Amino acid sequence: RPAHRRNAPIAIHSGAYLQVRCERDRSGAPCVAFSATLVAREQTVATCFIYRASVPVFIQLLEGTLSCLNRAREDAVARKYSPDVLPTLRLRPDMMPLAGQIQVATNHATGSVARLAGMDPPDLGEPETTMAEVIGRVERALAFLRTIRPEQLDGSAEREIVLPRRARIAHLEQAGITLEPSQYPLNLYPMTFRGADYLLSFAMPNFYFHVTMAYALLRQGGVDIGKMDYIGALPRIA
Repeated sequence: RPAHRRNAPIAIHSGAYLQVRCERDRSGAPCVAFSATLVAREQTVATCFIYRASVPVFIQLLEGTLSCLNRAREDAVARKYSPDVLPTLRLRPDMMPLAGQIQVATNHATGSVARLAGMDPPDLGEPETTMAEVIGRVERALAFLRTIRPEQLDGSAEREIVLPRRARIAHLEQAGITLEPSQYPLNLYPMTFRGADYLLSFAMPNFYFHVTMAYALLRQGGVDIGKMDYIGALPRIA
């Protein structure tokens, strides 16, 4: 650095600066030692990572899913059958139908981001039965995700996230049936995570599973869509 800028920060990436200082001895001789300090911006790397790994990804995949659902509705009209058959499609009798897959996918997307931000998960409405209702649920989920700002997830990587017991436990207790926690299926008893682990090991895998199932059901129903429709718009720079 020039003499008048020896203590000026040097930008090393978009998230921090390196502050380099030149230490002189009393004789005024040239620098005899250097000290360097990493100076973080207000938005930490962890916060930036949690936001970029969640909100834009959820939005991209849900926009792709929304496009596939709209294509499916148009396909049904063109083939002269009711679009409301589509929400009932299942891969297997013991698996959730399309409407259920969309419900769980949107719950994981909005619920995880809300919990990481220290908010209550939004109410996206009652379980859907028509194609218009299924599409509306995805649109509501997208509207919520677009309101989330990176600073709202500040500190969320280390935040304790507790998933409460599901409603089925309450139903069992109301029926007079008591189970020990060790007897609960995995998804029925409270689970506690560190924020980053909750997002990357629980919420994201569940989200991907259910949007993939939704895509597979639409393909099984004969809708002419492909992988790039599922992926959605890529955030390319060129």
